[in-house]
Amino acid sequence: MQMNLGFIRRPLGNKKIDQWTLIALAINAQLKVAVNDWTVSHMRVNARPSCRMSFEEWIKELNDHGVLSSREKFCTKRTSLFDAMPACWTKLSVEQQHDALSIIKQVHQAAELCGDKPNWPKTAVIALARFAKLEDVCKF
Repeated sequence: MQMNLGFIRRPLGNKKIDQWTLIALAINAQLKVAVNDWTVSHMRVNARPSCRMSFEEWIKELNDHGVLSSREKFCTKRTSLFDAMPACWTKLSVEQQHDALSIIKQVHQAAELCGDKPNWPKTAVIALARFAKLEDVCKF
């Protein structure tokens, strides 16, 4: 699909890609998928009815192949909870972490006063974007 979008963007130039173009791209991409791709994909996620295993067997097989990481494996590789934090957080200095935390706490305190879920205003997101890329702000 991404390759198809590249082909469409060039002829359209600055025009916006509309929903019909996206639907046409999706149909085109679906037509290029081979039957074997579907079969392999369904087998990998245990969704093929003819070869389906019970959930317990499926989890056991995933564990045997090392796909699922147990809590013990996770904790033995870590020295502290800081190791579990995203990279965008661990790269910050201590002062930057405190500043980011104060912004996050302000949003949560405002939500508690209203008795609602945290509402992330544009100003708070922009303030957090000083510390990380905009797409990484949600990881904070």
